[in-house]
Amino acid sequence: GRALLNVVQYSGLCVPDEAQACRFYAGADGRDALECWRPSGEDEENKLVLAYAGETLFRALPVKVIVQLLTALLLEYKVILVSHHARLLTSAVLALVPLCLPYEVAASVIPMMPRALVRYLDAPMPLVVGLTAPPPADVLESKDSFFCVVNLHTAALQATKPLPAMPDQAQLVRMVEDFIKRAGVPAPPWKGVGSDVRDSVFATAMSDAQLSFLSGIFQTHLANLVQDFERHCISDVGSGTSTTTVFIKESFVST
Repeated sequence: GRALLNVVQYSGLCVPDEAQACRFYAGADGRDALECWRPSGEDEENKLVLAYAGETLFRALPVKVIVQLLTALLLEYKVILVSHHARLLTSAVLALVPLCLPYEVAASVIPMMPRALVRYLDAPMPLVVGLTAPPPADVLESKDSFFCVVNLHTAALQATKPLPAMPDQAQLVRMVEDFIKRAGVPAPPWKGVGSDVRDSVFATAMSDAQLSFLSGIFQTHLANLVQDFERHCISDVGSGTSTTTVFIKESFVST
């Protein structure tokens, strides 16, 4: 009962203020105390996820593959990551979501889907799913489905529909590779981490500030994709007092 009460109290904290700390008690006699403070800011969940899993993703997969995964997410493909290693699998799935900022991922995120539920991959919605084994071939062969599957052990990417390159993709890849190299993160094997996942994949070299800067590189690049959005809109179409705005998709996509 006390443990549940502590969790409820912690969930209500909003700023890292000593007056709003939550104290957890442990030990047989209940005397050992651990004080916790919630991080400040609206992006608390994204920061915590990046701190836990962000570096692991960049140690496991080449930057180019990560950018291709983000492209698939933004295009609402069903993104599937495959690994028999539970920690690697769940970390990689979770780390993809905050890298899509400032956009919100319009997909159901399932860090590790039970094999008994694999048929739910046919659901008509975007997904970000972790699987411990490759999905059945007949699921991927569905005529109207867009799948992007990456094996974390081989870094092999398979897309059932043509996956376009992200605008200025080479520039983004180069910037991220340069930054993580300066941050002391070794380049991942180009053929994935292999079947034997070493503890070094989960090592941490980047500080919270460096992770925030890395996330900022992606945010800036992705935000720039739509910075001229209004140039592809025509307003005041029609008659009367109401204003109508029409988005010219072909013009936007061509740029």
